[in-house]
Amino acid sequence: MVKRQSNPTRIENIEEMSASKGEQRVHERYNVGDIELVSSDDVLFRVKAMYLAVGSRVFRNMFEDDNKNAGPITLTDEICETSTVLEVFLDLLHGGSLPLLIEGTNTHIQAVIALARKYDCPGMLYTLNSVLRGAVLDYRFDKVDLFIALSHFEDVSGCAEAIRRHGHNHIEKTARRGSSTLTQPLPDLAWANPAAWNYERASRANFRFLFALFRAVYTVTPLLYTATRITTTAK
Repeated sequence: MVKRQSNPTRIENIEEMSASKGEQRVHERYNVGDIELVSSDDVLFRVKAMYLAVGSRVFRNMFEDDNKNAGPITLTDEICETSTVLEVFLDLLHGGSLPLLIEGTNTHIQAVIALARKYDCPGMLYTLNSVLRGAVLDYRFDKVDLFIALSHFEDVSGCAEAIRRHGHNHIEKTARRGSSTLTQPLPDLAWANPAAWNYERASRANFRFLFALFRAVYTVTPLLYTATRITTTAK
């Protein structure tokens, strides 16, 4: 939910604003601009309207129909509109990189996707999908988290590739250790069975894709994860 607060007298001085609003924290990087956004955890972001209007159809329509100087835009979603998620969202609108994948995939990806959909940001969604698909090819990133994130784009081929890549990586590492051959059960591939996931991880996935993975896993021979069966599961 977005609330527009009336504030005809804009306060440009950060110290004066902090005092008048009970020490409201101003974001260290987003502190200059003609639009003020207040995250759900009460952090003030100042940004230039141009970036919001170019990247988001919702903000563009808002600025066309409303006075940009009407006051701060207060964001209220406690999951998708926190200062952490909003910072990544604004970084992407400003052409920045995706720190989520630089540091490793995590639960913020789903929130950023939801925020990009909420504010109708087609360019950002395309970028997110493309970056996630590219990360599938990089062994450093957790393919389960990538599968979950790609499931929210309903990206069937991307999710299938995540299964193939994660499975083959585990098979190769196990084979090099000499602890197993490709025809023996590989317990560390239990990741492919959602029944082995913890609740937090399973709850983040698109339910349709989670169910499809359940069905695919139980279609192949249980616990015998060879390269062929990993490919079968992906299909």
